[in-house]
Amino acid sequence: MSPAGCSHVNGYKVDNWKQNLRVIYQCFVWSGTAETRRRKAKSCICHMCGAHLNRLHSCLYCVFFGCFTKKHIHEHAKNKRHNLAIDLLYGGIYCFVCQDYIYDKDMEQIAKEEQRKAWKLQGIGEKYTTWEPTKRELELLRHNPKRRKITTNCTI
Repeated sequence: MSPAGCSHVNGYKVDNWKQNLRVIYQCFVWSGTAETRRRKAKSCICHMCGAHLNRLHSCLYCVFFGCFTKKHIHEHAKNKRHNLAIDLLYGGIYCFVCQDYIYDKDMEQIAKEEQRKAWKLQGIGEKYTTWEPTKRELELLRHNPKRRKITTNCTI
């Protein structure tokens, strides 16, 4: 995979892809409300064997759920040439061409936003998130490379 990420994701990023991805996260991955959790429990079954388990993934191009463990989602991807699927437990995006879970900054942002919304709806509140510097903070860091030593193994 190139440093810029998976190039196959560009084929998915057309038309209403952001809205579609948000709906998938809301309804089938994090399910913030009782209603979406019920819908997920009823509808998230493998379309080939009917199982609820076996690392269920959903095709990002159509409404197909398939087992990752039994390779049902792999068969779908090969037959339909639908190269991307989402893990319904953790929300990771899998590329069947790269044969790996991929990282895409835009998709990751949507995932984080929807996960925060789900936590809020469930009354969990904010969980720890890693610091991601803004453009302004990155610029400040570039212009101020000098670091202060606080202790022998800690610098600012």
